Amino acid sequence: VAAVGILACFSRALYQFRPVDAEPHVELIDMAMRKRIRNFTSVVRTGMYIKNFEVFDISHDRFIIGAVVWFEFNTDEVMPETIEKFSFVNGKILDKSPGDIRVQNNRMFIKYDVRIEVKSQLAYHRYPFDDHRISFVVTNNYVTPSELYFTVDNSSFDLAESAFTAHWQVIDKDTSWGYNNLGLDQNDRTKSVNRPVVTYSVNFSKAGIRHIVIIFIPLFVALLFSLFTFLMGLSDAFNRFRLSVGALTAMLSYRFIIERMMPRVGYFTTTDSVYTLLLMISLCVFIMQIGISLYNTYGKGVSKKDEPW
Repeated sequence: VAAVGILACFSRALYQFRPVDAEPHVELIDMAMRKRIRNFTSVVRTGMYIKNFEVFDISHDRFIIGAVVWFEFNTDEVMPETIEKFSFVNGKILDKSPGDIRVQNNRMFIKYDVRIEVKSQLAYHRYPFDDHRISFVVTNNYVTPSELYFTVDNSSFDLAESAFTAHWQVIDKDTSWGYNNLGLDQNDRTKSVNRPVVTYSVNFSKAGIRHIVIIFIPLFVALLFSLFTFLMGLSDAFNRFRLSVGALTAMLSYRFIIERMMPRVGYFTTTDSVYTLLLMISLCVFIMQIGISLYNTYGKGVSKKDEPW
């Protein structure tokens, strides 16, 4: 019954897509703001195509991607030198090719081949049952939304099928655009600075159960050995005590192996919670076996005249 219940909980956690990563904060450019800036601002269409992941390490929140980033705008409104100053929030551009420029019907199209290193501030509360949302945020720190802002469609963001994503599979992709408000002084709103941003998000779901099996199967086997001591005869106190000690020692030792696999975070994950629960059960079994052994030795196995006190 316990095994069926555990399997049901694990299956639900495994096949339910539920990312807990925070989405990048983007202030939408609503109609009121568009009315204020429409006579002064330029609209720049954007898009991105991810060619490959040179480094795809979700456990350490480190990604290096090769991508194509492009912009399209009116030639008489924006200078190419301004567009070239784009950057990534929480990311670093390692390499960037010169802009490939095409002009047609007073519209300029510029694309850049870039290599980017990004940290996406992932959350690991449900590890190893976690799903993740990886976001790439493009901005330009040299303009304000009053000068230009970005727009994007979901069709303008794509990921190559050959891109290596380890044991993770792409569920869907999403985009959003707007601006970020940088409050330089909380007591003086006039010092706030707005920057146009566009976000490209990819939702990833775990495609395998390898980590789940490696982490939890040895723990449950150790717990099984610990509980097996209750099936042994009361007269076999030594073997019951030895088996409970061995199960508890195995569980404590296996923690060092789990620690190498887990992400470096300061909060409790699902793995930590399950491990702590199983460890407490094994410890209680060990204490109970000590109590049973003492009871058999001094409660029934030794007569009162033989007691040392």
